[in-house]
Amino acid sequence: MNHVELHRALQGPEYTSVSLVISEPQENVQTISVLRSASKTSQICWARALKLFRDRILARELEKNISDLTKDEGKDLVSL
Repeated sequence: MNHVELHRALQGPEYTSVSLVISEPQENVQTISVLRSASKTSQICWARALKLFRDRILARELEKNISDLTKDEGKDLVSL
Protein backbone atom coordinates (compact mmCIF):
# COMPACT_ATOMS: atom_id res chain seq x y z
CA MET A 1 0.00 0.00 0.00
CA ASN A 2 1.48 3.36 -0.92
CA HIS A 3 1.25 6.55 1.16
CA VAL A 4 -1.88 7.89 -0.58
CA GLU A 5 -3.75 4.58 -0.22
CA LEU A 6 -2.78 4.36 3.46
CA HIS A 7 -3.95 7.92 4.06
CA ARG A 8 -7.33 7.19 2.48
CA ALA A 9 -7.73 3.95 4.44
CA LEU A 10 -7.12 5.77 7.72
CA GLN A 11 -9.74 8.45 7.09
CA GLY A 12 -12.93 8.24 9.10
CA PRO A 13 -15.13 9.92 11.69
CA GLU A 14 -13.45 11.40 14.77
CA TYR A 15 -13.29 9.23 17.89
CA THR A 16 -13.66 5.96 16.01
CA SER A 17 -10.86 3.43 16.10
CA VAL A 18 -8.75 2.02 13.32
CA SER A 19 -6.43 -0.98 13.49
CA LEU A 20 -3.24 -1.39 11.50
CA VAL A 21 -2.11 -4.97 10.95
CA ILE A 22 1.58 -5.37 10.16
CA SER A 23 2.68 -8.73 8.83
CA GLU A 24 6.07 -9.85 7.68
CA PRO A 25 7.14 -13.03 5.95
CA GLN A 26 7.71 -15.75 8.55
CA GLU A 27 7.01 -13.38 11.45
CA ASN A 28 4.15 -12.91 13.85
CA VAL A 29 1.39 -10.54 12.85
CA GLN A 30 1.38 -7.33 14.91
CA THR A 31 -1.64 -5.07 15.33
CA ILE A 32 -1.79 -1.47 16.52
CA SER A 33 -5.12 0.21 17.24
CA VAL A 34 -5.52 3.98 17.41
CA LEU A 35 -8.40 6.31 18.11
CA ARG A 36 -9.04 8.88 15.42
CA SER A 37 -9.10 12.40 16.78
CA ALA A 38 -9.02 15.92 15.43
CA SER A 39 -5.68 16.50 13.78
CA LYS A 40 -3.50 19.14 15.41
CA THR A 41 -1.28 19.25 12.34
CA SER A 42 -2.05 19.30 8.65
CA GLN A 43 -0.31 15.96 8.08
CA ILE A 44 0.24 12.81 10.12
CA CYS A 45 3.61 11.15 9.87
CA TRP A 46 2.77 7.43 9.80
CA ALA A 47 6.46 6.61 9.54
CA ARG A 48 6.82 7.86 13.11
CA ALA A 49 3.81 5.82 14.24
CA LEU A 50 5.29 2.67 12.72
CA LYS A 51 8.82 3.32 14.03
CA LEU A 52 8.18 1.02 16.99
CA PHE A 53 7.62 -1.90 14.62
CA ARG A 54 10.71 -1.11 12.56
CA ASP A 55 12.79 -0.89 15.74
CA ARG A 56 11.53 -4.30 16.89
CA ILE A 57 12.43 -5.84 13.54
CA LEU A 58 15.92 -4.35 13.66
CA ALA A 59 16.40 -5.54 17.26
CA ARG A 60 15.43 -9.10 16.28
CA GLU A 61 17.86 -9.05 13.37
CA LEU A 62 20.64 -7.78 15.63
CA GLU A 63 19.93 -10.52 18.18
CA LYS A 64 20.12 -13.17 15.44
CA ASN A 65 23.44 -11.80 14.22
CA ILE A 66 24.90 -11.54 17.72
CA SER A 67 23.95 -15.13 18.58
CA ASP A 68 26.19 -16.36 15.74
CA LEU A 69 29.28 -14.53 17.03
CA THR A 70 32.14 -16.15 18.89
CA LYS A 71 32.85 -15.01 22.44
CA ASP A 72 35.75 -12.79 21.29
CA GLU A 73 33.68 -11.26 18.48
CA GLY A 74 30.93 -10.51 21.00
CA LYS A 75 33.41 -8.73 23.27
CA ASP A 76 34.61 -6.64 20.32
CA LEU A 77 31.02 -5.70 19.46
CA VAL A 78 30.25 -4.66 23.04
CA SER A 79 33.31 -2.42 23.09
CA LEU A 80 31.94 -0.53 20.07
